[in-house]
Amino acid sequence: MSPVSKIAVAAAILSVVATFGYVELSIFAIAAVSLPMGLIGRQVVLRHSLRGQRLSLASISISAITILTAPAWYFHQYNSESIPGHDRVAFVSIGAGAGLDHYERCPICIKGYAISSGSSNPQTTIYMSPDGRADPKTGIVVRLPIEWSFSNDPIAVSGVLTVNRHATGWTPRYILKATALRSVKTRTGLMSRAPWDGC
Repeated sequence: MSPVSKIAVAAAILSVVATFGYVELSIFAIAAVSLPMGLIGRQVVLRHSLRGQRLSLASISISAITILTAPAWYFHQYNSESIPGHDRVAFVSIGAGAGLDHYERCPICIKGYAISSGSSNPQTTIYMSPDGRADPKTGIVVRLPIEWSFSNDPIAVSGVLTVNRHATGWTPRYILKATALRSVKTRTGLMSRAPWDGC
């Protein structure tokens, strides 16, 4: 019995890994490697009478489908997080100072984490930050159109921004009057949640 082509096996594995590009867009680029590997693997199988032709064909098919559909699916998911006409703003760009001042009275969409108020009751006002830490320099108050029950999951909020130019200490500088709150489906523009540092 002839051995299985190692190139065909590697191409098949890489093509399966590339399908994670539907979740994290940068991973789909692996399909650009697995597709030619599958083509080469098929030629090697035929030329040297090895096994692995089905693996090569599967790699070619999976890679081609991933290359054609993963970016479209990812951007569909990304666009579904926001209301049309709202500028996507990297919440991480706030920092100290006037990071979002130029978006005042503009419709924007930001992604981040709500910070628990300690209440189990649904809220209409939440405090939100890019990494889940309560920090007046990077946090923002969000006034919601409906009551919302706290969740540790990241959220995407679309609304119009107001700037409190006289904010000091823990008084919030930014207030977002939300028109929509949606779950986050992509990692684009989202920081990882900071580890909780409580007692």
